[in-house]
Amino acid sequence: MNRQLVYVSLLSAALVACSSNDKRTADGGFEYVKVDEGKPLIMPEALKAPKQHSTYMITNEINQSGPVGDKMDIRAPSLVLPIATSTRLDPKATNAVVWFDQELDDVKLADFVQQVIADMLVDNGAQMTVVDAQNYIFESNWIKTEKEEGSFFSSKIDSKSEKYRYTFDVKPHGRSLLLKVELIDYEASASKSELTQIDQHRAEIAMLNNVIGYVDYEYRLKEREHRLMIANQKLLSIGENGKQEPSYLVEMQRDRLWQNLPLFFNDYGFKVTDLNETKRIYYVTFEKPEIGIWDSIWGSDTPIVEIENAKYEFRLFDTENPRQTALTIYNESGEAVPAQVLERIFPVVEPGLSFRNIY
Repeated sequence: MNRQLVYVSLLSAALVACSSNDKRTADGGFEYVKVDEGKPLIMPEALKAPKQHSTYMITNEINQSGPVGDKMDIRAPSLVLPIATSTRLDPKATNAVVWFDQELDDVKLADFVQQVIADMLVDNGAQMTVVDAQNYIFESNWIKTEKEEGSFFSSKIDSKSEKYRYTFDVKPHGRSLLLKVELIDYEASASKSELTQIDQHRAEIAMLNNVIGYVDYEYRLKEREHRLMIANQKLLSIGENGKQEPSYLVEMQRDRLWQNLPLFFNDYGFKVTDLNETKRIYYVTFEKPEIGIWDSIWGSDTPIVEIENAKYEFRLFDTENPRQTALTIYNESGEAVPAQVLERIFPVVEPGLSFRNIY
């Protein structure tokens, strides 16, 4: 699906209140602008002037050089929409700017935003040019848009082309940057299309919101890829601990695995009889669950670990990988369970020791 179509649907609810009427002027006549100012009331000497209240009085000190009547732009102001994760507004800003904070630890923030803008321009039939790489100044070439009308035989009634400048103000630590968008050139086919200061500001805000939308889209893609990676990742393998003893290697920190092992014991027929929290040892007994006649008929979801009914020790050891833990199973004689046994029961215990139902 086209990214722009996705974000039209996402942003339409937020924009409907301020953009449902794109007319620049108010409805009705503007005869009031032709009315001369009334003359002040002159009272005869014998009469007392009526009492006047100045609460709603308009003085001549107001700005009289602004637009009046049909020249008045009544459109609602354009607003920056920080919908992407870790975006925030600059409360003092009057131009098209937004703050981005570091969200992805595996990529440089400035490089990430730069690539997003480049991809956005490509989707709009344009290209990015690096003006000043050291100071993070980039520009687009002409971005052309056309407006058509007609139900069956559509015809082009208007087209415009715009160029933008994108400037990053990157903090020294590199985890925050301020993006500023400026409209630097404009062309339109319609002769009456005069670019006012308000139009320029609205165009810059629209472009900035487009960038923010693309950043949010990329964040969602990264989040989806991360979830798929976790779901499909091989979190359990067979290897050795630091003593060269056969062990399960679990992709989980030692303390976290220690906290989650009771869940595994409860589901797989192990009963904890004692523990040594300092040395990270669980003392357990195993008794293979009995399968009744109804379980054999209807099928049983109980996982069966094909090992001897006996006492065992589950010991956790750190490895060279800080995110990995070696789980070594010892029998009642204090000997590590052979690798052949670990391989035989691996298909059964792998889902449990990967804790897929939890993470």
